Amino acid sequence: IIHKLCLAFAVGMKLFQDQRGMTHQLTGLLVFALAAPIGVILGILITKVLDSTALDITMFVINALATGTFIYITFLEILGPEFQTRHINQLYKTTAVVIGFALMALVFLEAVVSTQSTGGIRTVMTVDMTIMRHLQLL
Repeated sequence: IIHKLCLAFAVGMKLFQDQRGMTHQLTGLLVFALAAPIGVILGILITKVLDSTALDITMFVINALATGTFIYITFLEILGPEFQTRHINQLYKTTAVVIGFALMALVFLEAVVSTQSTGGIRTVMTVDMTIMRHLQLL
């Protein structure tokens, strides 16, 4: 849920800055809004149709594509343009990025350790719930 919120904000800002018109912006919003439900439907269909080995390989490929997409968007679409501007000292920006990555890594590791210590299964939902719990403490 947290990563979807950040992604929605980034997509919304890009579409807002787009000069191609309202039709292009609405099409982008529609594609973004339908991506998750279509992904869920495809995931359900894939798990029902494939055997365990093929399912493991398919899930590995899908996770690799998703991870690559997040890395690409983070470094080339969000951080790249941000570091090209000189309005704020680059040291402050770099420090903020490092602290942000470190905090997210700590929250993720805490979620993994807590699910493994209870014998639970590590899921994105578990990580999202851990992040939400930490945000409520702030």
